[in-house]
Amino acid sequence: MFEYKVKINEVDFRFYSDSGVFSKQGIDYGSKLLIDSVLLDSDKPESGLSNEDKPSLADLGCGIGVIGIILNRLLKINNSYLYEVNERAAALAKINIDKNMSKRTYIKKMDITKESISEKVDICVTNPPIRAGKTVVFAFYDKAFEILNEGGTFYCVIQKKQGLDSTKKKLSELFCSVETINRSSGYHILKCIK
Repeated sequence: MFEYKVKINEVDFRFYSDSGVFSKQGIDYGSKLLIDSVLLDSDKPESGLSNEDKPSLADLGCGIGVIGIILNRLLKINNSYLYEVNERAAALAKINIDKNMSKRTYIKKMDITKESISEKVDICVTNPPIRAGKTVVFAFYDKAFEILNEGGTFYCVIQKKQGLDSTKKKLSELFCSVETINRSSGYHILKCIK
């Protein structure tokens, strides 16, 4: 087990990682772009993410918890639910929740493609497991739609060469609004409204 540090919006975070988990050496480019994009979007008055509202958040396939933990702290989230199928990653996410004093953040070790989620949230994020294949990735999108409250927002990161067009098509079938809010180095951040 080893540790790496991340500084976002002048706030320091420390994450324990290990072999056998995604992006074990440090925060990956797609996740960082997703976090930055959600934070930028939340600053817009029309985003509906004012700090007074204290929305709830879900991170699907959270890995060691980086995205969910950072957004929980910086967006002043009411309750955050992190879902992860990998046992080692889920155990590390639990440690990282405590290490980063991420309040009202709950890790649930489960396969979201096969198990139902009882929580409903206002914001859902994912850096989907592309290597698991389109069926699994699309199941993540279905689950995001299912657990979002009406008017809720779903953010995901996808590389152009790893299924951007099919992802946009699938999300357009689910959500009333799908837009690209950021792009960099082949990565696209999509924002969808239920």
